[in-house]
Amino acid sequence: MVIVVGLGICFAQTEPPKALDLCTVATNIQTYHRRQVRIKAFLGVGAESTALYDPKCRAGELLILVAFNDGILKSKEKGPKELLRITKKKRYALVTIEGMLYGPEPVAIDPNFPEWLKDRLAGSVQHYGHLGSFEMKIDVEKVIDVRDVSDGVRP
Repeated sequence: MVIVVGLGICFAQTEPPKALDLCTVATNIQTYHRRQVRIKAFLGVGAESTALYDPKCRAGELLILVAFNDGILKSKEKGPKELLRITKKKRYALVTIEGMLYGPEPVAIDPNFPEWLKDRLAGSVQHYGHLGSFEMKIDVEKVIDVRDVSDGVRP
């Protein structure tokens, strides 16, 4: 006589967050400000900055400054290696990245500033990148996916 006893164990699995499209994030900046997000967009590499854009959103305008956390691009993982390979060749790639998103927030005004400067800065918001050209920034913690596809805009 053979008795078989089965023990079923279920582990709760959390599904990875769904990647947001760039237009959703750009039109709801305050909703995602200081939150972990996963975004799918084109990443463009330029002389002054690296930024996210989407040809279908705001006419392909560069919208989010990209900053890679320490060591991400030196990682031996497939995503970062592929990103470097593609962007070295054609300066952009379709990516899915994960990280902390920052939107515009009030500028911190030093109480020691002269009154005229405090008045001038009152109501100002923080911008990011070269010459403050971006309203948003993402500190990338993980490169999820990288694709070598045409964006339909850049050669």
